[in-house]
Amino acid sequence: MNIRIINCRNIDSADILVVENKLNIKYAINGTGKSTIAKAIEAKSKNNTLEELIPFKYKDKGNIPSPEINGISDVNNVYVFNETYISQFAFKQNELINNSFDIFVKTSDYDRHMQQIELLLSEIKKTFQDNDKLAQIISDLTAFIDSFGRAASGYSAAGVLGKGLGNGNKVENIPAELMGYTDYIKSDKKVPWLAWQIQGQDYIDISKK
Repeated sequence: MNIRIINCRNIDSADILVVENKLNIKYAINGTGKSTIAKAIEAKSKNNTLEELIPFKYKDKGNIPSPEINGISDVNNVYVFNETYISQFAFKQNELINNSFDIFVKTSDYDRHMQQIELLLSEIKKTFQDNDKLAQIISDLTAFIDSFGRAASGYSAAGVLGKGLGNGNKVENIPAELMGYTDYIKSDKKVPWLAWQIQGQDYIDISKK
């Protein structure tokens, strides 16, 4: 196959021989037009315009000659292994290839096992969704755990529990400045009420104060 390229980037004209059904290697120093040749062949195979390959020296001048490539009329499918391909498929920051999960993991066996797991968990999910008491226990435990604050071990002195232990039992010995909130502090919802700045509307019916 004899390919002729005319007026493509820095190539005024070039004749390229491609032996069909063989591995053809074209090597040259940087800037000689290897990528331009590949782009021209790819564009022509897809019936795309070659306007982006207009030679740089004609960019701001009139009478610009049109880029041409001839001799590949029978070529209609081209794969280009370039930097774009590497970035999208061959090298990803967090995965080896694009969509690696769908290619290697999400098989028919995977889908079947996930359906079985979902079936096994459905009853547990239903129990949690339909049991108000269990939901309340979980909510209270979450509030209790949050009261420990963030610490490598034990509890944080800056957390609710740390402040409570450090300052005494504020439920039985309510400070004078908090007496107006006695109904809240002594209610059954006193633990989650500690987050009243965020969830205050949930407890607005406890008292009119």
